[in-house]
Amino acid sequence: GVKNIDASELKSDYLINLDFEEQRVICIGSAGAFDEEYDLKLDINTPIENKYTFNYIQIEIRDLKGGHSGVEINTGRANSSKLLGYAVGQAVRNSGLGDNWGISSFVSGSQHNVIPNKGVAIVSIFTEQGKQKELIELKEKFISEIKKIESKLQKKWKQVEPNLKLIVTELVDEKQDKIRLCYTSQSSLRLLDSLQILPHGVLKLSPMSNELVETSINLAVVNLIEPEIEYLNEKEQIKEKEQLKEKKEEDVEDVQNWWKAKKNTAIIHLMGRSTDFKQLEYAHDQIQATARLLGATTSGMTNTQNAWEPDLTNPLLHIGIHCYTQVYKRAPIIYVVHAALECGILKSKKPSLKTISIGPTVVHVHSPQELLYVETVPLTYELTVKILENIK
Repeated sequence: GVKNIDASELKSDYLINLDFEEQRVICIGSAGAFDEEYDLKLDINTPIENKYTFNYIQIEIRDLKGGHSGVEINTGRANSSKLLGYAVGQAVRNSGLGDNWGISSFVSGSQHNVIPNKGVAIVSIFTEQGKQKELIELKEKFISEIKKIESKLQKKWKQVEPNLKLIVTELVDEKQDKIRLCYTSQSSLRLLDSLQILPHGVLKLSPMSNELVETSINLAVVNLIEPEIEYLNEKEQIKEKEQLKEKKEEDVEDVQNWWKAKKNTAIIHLMGRSTDFKQLEYAHDQIQATARLLGATTSGMTNTQNAWEPDLTNPLLHIGIHCYTQVYKRAPIIYVVHAALECGILKSKKPSLKTISIGPTVVHVHSPQELLYVETVPLTYELTVKILENIK
């Protein structure tokens, strides 16, 4: 995308970005950002075949609000990965499972710039064969604890997350084909502890205003690859082989090396944002410290994006204010947004670029409730045309 644009092809010194989501505002700055991957290797629990009896319990968290991890990170919305990890960890400890359990899979979140609003974990509970009564008791105690925790979370989050649900399902035999193994209880606890310790949310407010976020982290995506790729079912193996056929030989090798490196690994994707690069480094240091504490590795800061620093002397801003006042019959709000707009990347390629960002009103961005106020589109168009007419 914009990272690959050749700036020498940009002839104008003016850029009107139409990616802002509030028609009352002219945006003059945005945060820089980085991605980081946190990889936690897990040990497989390999009980002797036919010596143990297993039950698989699926715990699903759903109906959280989610939202944009920049502009809505200060709303206090719940993170599905953290709450699901908390629920499983508390239920395990309170139900006295000891070492007779392990996580088989844990998936939560979708995109790096979205606050995760749903997730699913599958927990394996097992006992030696012949101890069926004990297995049933452990399973029922665990399910009971999850339901108690759901009630507590619903009370705690009722103002912010009124639709929060924890849904427990005991997986029947025909759904267990894919889940042959689980991870050890100690490895599973390291994953759950990682989810509690890794930072998420607002880290620092702007020194210019306590209403503006300067630095934040979104604990965005958790993907625990199930034990051993060899345990993919037949249909998935065929699909995997077909996908590899379509790739070049060197790409096939890359995929195979990736699987080898990531096998039996919980992959946690985080995204940091800040208008101050030093604060981005501080956020990165927190992730690194957690990795050292729990025996994980990280990718370091990747996909870094430059902050778009505000410039009140920008002539395009003054043109924008003049035209906005003519179109809307009122003065605009001048704002620096806690999100990564393309303007920062383009200005790093062409420092002489004069930039503002405007747009129609969009609410609940990057969530299932995303909504465009259609009536704000015509005036945004009129404002854009008028600004273009006034650029000399």
